[in-house]
Amino acid sequence: MHGDVAVSTGVQLQSHEQIGVETVARDESSSISMSSRQELVGRVAAGLAHDLNGPIGVMLGFTQLAREKLEADDSATSSVVEYLKMIESAGENARSLARDMWDFANSSAGKVGEFDLTELLETTGRLVAPTLRVASIEPPADGELASRMMTGDRARWAEALVGLMIEAPTALPGGGSLTWGLKQGVGGKTVTIVFVASPNDAETSVITPVPAQDWEFQDESVAIINGLGGTIGPLSGLDDDKRGIEVSVPTDSSRS
Repeated sequence: MHGDVAVSTGVQLQSHEQIGVETVARDESSSISMSSRQELVGRVAAGLAHDLNGPIGVMLGFTQLAREKLEADDSATSSVVEYLKMIESAGENARSLARDMWDFANSSAGKVGEFDLTELLETTGRLVAPTLRVASIEPPADGELASRMMTGDRARWAEALVGLMIEAPTALPGGGSLTWGLKQGVGGKTVTIVFVASPNDAETSVITPVPAQDWEFQDESVAIINGLGGTIGPLSGLDDDKRGIEVSVPTDSSRS
């Protein structure tokens, strides 16, 4: 009987030790993830702060012009209306940037649900563009913008996409543009995200174009993609002056 008690106690102690180890590992993993998110938020916020200053300046400038027009000529209604439209547009742009930043900074991992990958890529592109030395982050002009519904942790997806886009300048040391596209896998169980970095066009840029370099993505981004059950690697078949990566993931990453 005493032997049984000893064995039982030993199992309980071992179980508690395992729980302790698992808890520490989980806490460390959570700490690493939080640190990575804070770093991304900081880098994105720096670019957004600069970009938000533009719309705010436009709003203030046209508000002053509208006031001066009204003070000088009560009949200048049409001019004032145009100024107000520009103010409204700038305000909507600033609000959109601020909302995207707020959603990303305050989202927390662990909530699994259905989301539109196309919409998330568009939102992430708007969020990251001010941080990069690129002209734009957008789908190709002839790209298909159909919804791609996914099941998984949207916050983890957002973190992975922000990380990958922020690392795009390693492929564009002289600036340029970044395009993305989506390819549905056979049977609809996988989807591949393609990113292509294109340097500045020699004919349209006053800056001497610099050839694209290898796209260096960090271990953290690879770890998140792998955690979603996906793979990441270089994109082949591109022109010599371009670089790209492709990320293949299951459309349902809820069990990853």
